[in-house]
Amino acid sequence: MPGVTFAGNIKYVLDAVRSTPDMHSMRSITFRGCKMNDKDIKDLVDFVCEFPNIKKVEITHRKFTDDSMPDVFRMLQNSSVYHLDFTENKFTEAGVSILICAIQVSNLTSLDLQGCQFDEVQSAGLLEAIKGLNLTKLNMGRNTLASYLAMCQLRDILDKGKLVELEIDKCELEDRDLDLIAPSISACKELKVLNINCNLYLSVSAVKRMFTAIGLHPSLVRICLSGDREFDRKCSELKWEYKRKLTEARLIVVLLSVRVIERIGCKSLLSKLPNELFRALKVMLF
Repeated sequence: MPGVTFAGNIKYVLDAVRSTPDMHSMRSITFRGCKMNDKDIKDLVDFVCEFPNIKKVEITHRKFTDDSMPDVFRMLQNSSVYHLDFTENKFTEAGVSILICAIQVSNLTSLDLQGCQFDEVQSAGLLEAIKGLNLTKLNMGRNTLASYLAMCQLRDILDKGKLVELEIDKCELEDRDLDLIAPSISACKELKVLNINCNLYLSVSAVKRMFTAIGLHPSLVRICLSGDREFDRKCSELKWEYKRKLTEARLIVVLLSVRVIERIGCKSLLSKLPNELFRALKVMLF
């Protein structure tokens, strides 16, 4: 049982799942758009804390009251949850403060806070808490990040070099924001996916400077860029140019590897090169 998506009477469903024989093999639990009151949240948290095999929790499209937030704190403090998806949830000011504290005591490696409508101050506070984690995936899309403090926190997260996926689409980023984090994108060698779609204040010049700062990144396989039609056209040209340079560089590495192997006579390694070459070319399909 890799995961279960719930709807309907929460307590009834949780009790039913609890009694199933393969409950201990369940890895994720999802409440997507369900109507949940504070008692439902408490029942869910009790359930998640009871079963350490649950690693991923998705609760989306609801409004958290201040009374339900201590249970969220308890879940992140006392469970084995590594992946938390809170897409399009709403929080009060006090609720955001408790969420920040909950993140600080968690063991999260993947966090999705897309569309929660956090302002610049809230986003900066959340990113400061996230900085203490070893996240590999972070989605802060559709929140306002356009402040110097928030971008400094995001820069520090990238500098840790752990992120594999970063999504900051529709965050009202400006040129100065992208300029600030571009060197850190280059330094984050594990990064494979970067989504900066629909930041309509960004200029093509800033995107070009970002590509220059990134250089020949060893892992990046997908960069998502979109805006108005003219922006899309010009950025598409930049992406293809960057793709060409990176493909050429990786191809040269592969060809040099062939030469080295031929020189030292390790012919058994030659059988692996076609796959390596294929991956080197495929990796550029953003």
